[in-house]
Amino acid sequence: QTLYHQDKTTPYARIISFCDVTAQAQLENTLQQHKQNLDFITQSKGEGLIDWTLHTNHVHYSSQWQTLLGYTPAELGHHINAWHSRIHPTDHPQVIKDLKNCLDGLTPSYHKTHRLQHKDGSYHWLQSQGTVQRDNKGQPYRFLISFTDITEHKRLEQTLVTSKKYEQLLAALPDALLLID
Repeated sequence: QTLYHQDKTTPYARIISFCDVTAQAQLENTLQQHKQNLDFITQSKGEGLIDWTLHTNHVHYSSQWQTLLGYTPAELGHHINAWHSRIHPTDHPQVIKDLKNCLDGLTPSYHKTHRLQHKDGSYHWLQSQGTVQRDNKGQPYRFLISFTDITEHKRLEQTLVTSKKYEQLLAALPDALLLID
């Protein structure tokens, strides 16, 4: 800013201010390091994360979450519908109800197993768990949810159920012969 004499045309001083931003830069570096650590941990565990800012409905889908469903970051955007629209129709009402119960404080945390549609059209089973962060008035402002693909586990579970049915059937017959071609 320039200061002028009374004639308003002749400057007599300039005011220059400085601000030390070292602390802010260090904080930003620390935050970036924590984000990289979290990304490493979730990728190594094979988990995807959703970070949902409730008042804006803005969602950050981790790259691992997108990979679980066969997408790249540019394909999904940052709206909650990228998740909600991929929930299996049979699972959708209960998932939404459980989310609402958690947001309303009726349940302390969110735990759900449900199916999500993969980019190739198939459905994957995902185990999800989440927590709501609340402000000092108790209002929810952020929802963090992790997802683990349990599709293979569900497939093995179904194979076991089928095997037990055959075992019961064979046990019920006095004499049985099973031929497999």
